[in-house]
Amino acid sequence: MIVDRLLASGVKLWLRSQLTGVDQLKVKIGGKDQQIMTGYIPEIVIAANAATYQEISLSQVEIKGSNIRFNLTEILKAQPFKLLEPIGVTAKVLLQESDLQASLASPLLLDGLTDFWQNLLQETNHTVASELKTSSMTWQQFSLEAETLKLTGTIEDNQSLVSIITGLNLSNPQTLLLSPITILGVSELPADSISELAIDLGNDVTISELKLWANQLLLTGNITIFPA
Repeated sequence: MIVDRLLASGVKLWLRSQLTGVDQLKVKIGGKDQQIMTGYIPEIVIAANAATYQEISLSQVEIKGSNIRFNLTEILKAQPFKLLEPIGVTAKVLLQESDLQASLASPLLLDGLTDFWQNLLQETNHTVASELKTSSMTWQQFSLEAETLKLTGTIEDNQSLVSIITGLNLSNPQTLLLSPITILGVSELPADSISELAIDLGNDVTISELKLWANQLLLTGNITIFPA
């Protein structure tokens, strides 16, 4: 069909404008010309390798969406592709340890790590932890091993090197569970001062699969994408 190929090219062009880098990008649109010409895509599948989005590196990404309403009239006038309604997509993301390391400069990831550190200190309920909440942290290294994640950073106020070692699992599809947790590098803070930390992913994300191997992290789940 001609229409789906033309639209796939337009979606691919739009995706490339959203990414700062990508090695391979494939877009497959399912549906009849008559459906697409009403501004409706029954199904779309996107696959990318070595993609970078908002300075976050992703080794492999596969996304499948359905029942998509889009701005056909504007596209026919050479305008960018846009969603008209929220859609639910199934996503599969493979992250290498090197991806996480390269992403440490991403403001999006840094904001998440700042929240994680603050929540970790909040849950320790220790005097030293309360004092550390006003300190800034510079994150330096991610390490992925079988069922274990290690994050290393430096407390800027006193240049103490801190390592957080934890297991990473799912408490439920919308909650990440970090357990057991070990904090090394703060002499006044017991290494086992906190046993676990639950992180709520919000109502728009559900994770169905999480696997952590040496150097690799695989996530599969559903995400709601809203119109920009």
